[in-house]
Amino acid sequence: MTGFLYDPKSNSFTNFLPSPETIAQGINSRGDIVGDVFLNPGGAYTNSPQGFYGFLRHKNGTIVFFNVNGSVRTKARGVSESGAITGWFIDAVTGVQRGFVTSLSGQGGFQSLTTDALLDVPGSTATIAEGIDSQGRVCGNWFDASGGEHGFLATPVK
Repeated sequence: MTGFLYDPKSNSFTNFLPSPETIAQGINSRGDIVGDVFLNPGGAYTNSPQGFYGFLRHKNGTIVFFNVNGSVRTKARGVSESGAITGWFIDAVTGVQRGFVTSLSGQGGFQSLTTDALLDVPGSTATIAEGIDSQGRVCGNWFDASGGEHGFLATPVK
């Protein structure tokens, strides 16, 4: 799989993360793109362990790779106009899929984020955050103990 950016004006594609698997998932009006990429250990991009990492590609082409709470399976899924990123990761301790909301500092490289801004729908066995809007509302899916899948909308508390 290849993540790409398509420019309809020039009818051109830009492959911005060559990897065995790249998923470009969300974009905002500023041109920031988020998604996830599989990185080999010590590869061209980071000195990280092998795994799936979230990424933020700025409009200027600079890329920030990240994981959440030490996970080697982080998936960024949405980015707001202000740059808030949402997605999900597999908790390294419990093995549970958990949603997150975060912001990244810096313009490039690798960041290992530790955050308490986690989204866990009460009573769920997994929470998958998929999108975020300009007001910080997050939508996604959650799973119950019997395997049923449900949608959610989380609104930030001010």
